[in-house]
Amino acid sequence: SELGFDMFVRSMDKYEFCATSFGSTMQASTPVEQYGASLLNSGVWEKQCAAYGPYASGFGCNSTQVCDAPPPTLECGYRCPVLNQVDNGMNIDQWAERQAEELLTGHWALNGKEQPWFLQLGFPSPHPPFILTAAEHARTANKNFPTPVDVHFENVTNNPLRFNVDLLETQREYAALLEMLDDQLERFLTFLKGNGVYEETVIIITSDHGEHLGDHTAYGKSSAWEEANHVPLVVTGPGIRMQTLDRP
Repeated sequence: SELGFDMFVRSMDKYEFCATSFGSTMQASTPVEQYGASLLNSGVWEKQCAAYGPYASGFGCNSTQVCDAPPPTLECGYRCPVLNQVDNGMNIDQWAERQAEELLTGHWALNGKEQPWFLQLGFPSPHPPFILTAAEHARTANKNFPTPVDVHFENVTNNPLRFNVDLLETQREYAALLEMLDDQLERFLTFLKGNGVYEETVIIITSDHGEHLGDHTAYGKSSAWEEANHVPLVVTGPGIRMQTLDRP
């Protein structure tokens, strides 16, 4: 409340909802954050954590590491070909969107819609690990994408799994996650419209970092390359000029 926030819901990273604490690679025996608790209440937390585990250490991910360093390096871009154990609107991004709706509904009940409000909605995807349902995977399963540049994983001697890198498959999985996020953004905007506040709301869409996705023989974000640093910034709402692109 000292910062001006009257309500919040928070989960840990996609790497960590099964962990004992932030940054830990140890499997928790019970959830320690709110998304994990929702999975537990739905009876799927143990199954989800067995498949993916802290920092993609579960049985569905640990044989398909796609980074240029061996385990247990953190945040090095894991692929998880085992399909998502959670469906029916329970993945972490769908959960985040629903929490945003519930937070705003609760805030409006206490303060009314006429008072100015601020909401930050953070989607964990398309950050790795790349975890998809069968339906999400099917949306991009036959699509092709430009070949990544400066790729030579076969020469990365410190990664014993360097020959496991499937560049096209990781691109397809990343694209599928983006399409899933488009669905969640559409759902949230529909929620705002249904509550009569869309036309008077300033909406800002951005990201904290990019993704190499194989370019320069890398996955993840830890570089000065364009792929890691070029992020979107979209602003729309009352007083914002339409279809305007400003460049520095």
